[in-house]
Amino acid sequence: MQSILRVFSFDMMSKILIGIIGILLIRYMDTSEYALYTFSLSIINIVAQTLSNTFRRFYIVGYDNGFKDKQIESFIGAQLLIIICFALFFIFYTQKVDIVDFLIINTIFGITFLEFTKTIFQRELNFKQFSKIEIVRSLTFFFLTIILIYTLKYNLNAWQVLLIQSNTMILITVAFLWNKIKIKNLLKFNDFIQTGKEIVRGPYKYLIFYVFFSTILSQLDVLMLKYLSNNYHLANYGSAFRYYSLLLLALGSINSVLLPVIQNIKTRSEVDTIYSKHNKLLIVFIPIVLLGAWLSNWVLPIIDMGKYPDAVFIFQILSFSAIISFVFSPHTNFVMKFEDFKFLFCIIIVAVILNIILNLIAIPLYGSIGAALSTLITFGFSNSMTFIRAQKHRKSLPVS
Repeated sequence: MQSILRVFSFDMMSKILIGIIGILLIRYMDTSEYALYTFSLSIINIVAQTLSNTFRRFYIVGYDNGFKDKQIESFIGAQLLIIICFALFFIFYTQKVDIVDFLIINTIFGITFLEFTKTIFQRELNFKQFSKIEIVRSLTFFFLTIILIYTLKYNLNAWQVLLIQSNTMILITVAFLWNKIKIKNLLKFNDFIQTGKEIVRGPYKYLIFYVFFSTILSQLDVLMLKYLSNNYHLANYGSAFRYYSLLLLALGSINSVLLPVIQNIKTRSEVDTIYSKHNKLLIVFIPIVLLGAWLSNWVLPIIDMGKYPDAVFIFQILSFSAIISFVFSPHTNFVMKFEDFKFLFCIIIVAVILNIILNLIAIPLYGSIGAALSTLITFGFSNSMTFIRAQKHRKSLPVS
């Protein structure tokens, strides 16, 4: 509980700063630029979150199952090769590289390696350093963006924010990772390839697919709004999603601590202790979310100056999705402990198909509100199925 509270408090400070920046971007960017920024972040998150979430689980879940003797540089190199391949594909697909395209790739580099740096400290249960990285990143991005907004005011463009965002993460990664790696080991390409081969063997290939499609699912609403609707609906959804991301800070804090802790549990009583502590957090979290959803009727129109009227209802729908995700958050980590990756992969595939079908129906009818409803239903399904599976694994453990 103490580790959770420590991570949560630092995460709270970090997300408040990021939240303020998000609110200012909503206010100072025009609708077309904010839609471009929202879509760019969606592409970035699909690649960067897939890599960071996959390698986080390899490094933590697989640490005692074949990856313990791997050097940190092998994991970094494997991710580097994947990003380079994506960059080449991206350039070939777009047939051009403008400033936004370049910064999308640069931001992918920044997020991926910053998150893996945090993962190294997470595996060591060094949550002080883990949290310090996040707060330093947020403070730097906050002050640089404030300067940018003060200078440009309503002439703010998406590429300018991406430039600050990407380079901030790259510089902080270098600062925290420098003493953890040896430069000469970053030139051992055979080790990178060997690590990649070992990762795709056995059950871990399902983990790769699970993380990839989980990331796709988290961005599917934005992608489908882009192609089934217009910039107005995309910007409305992006605005509401900014506020929604503040609610997810609690979920991120919980998962940051639970993943390595759950890996070490041996008995059913240890599992029940974790569930009991989590239930106490629910008593605090749920009323706060419900209060925020109610207050959004008045607060959000003040923040965005009435530019995004649908954002209020979208945020309220996503708030219920946040509650569902928080309630079921320990169970996915518990299924991970048993390396039941094939089950998670199957569930996420069904969830992606379900979300696509729902969005194809709802977006043409209700726009961004339809996308939010589709997300709520989809996450309700996937989380409930994972909960049932986790209970089955819990029963397989000795009582004490």
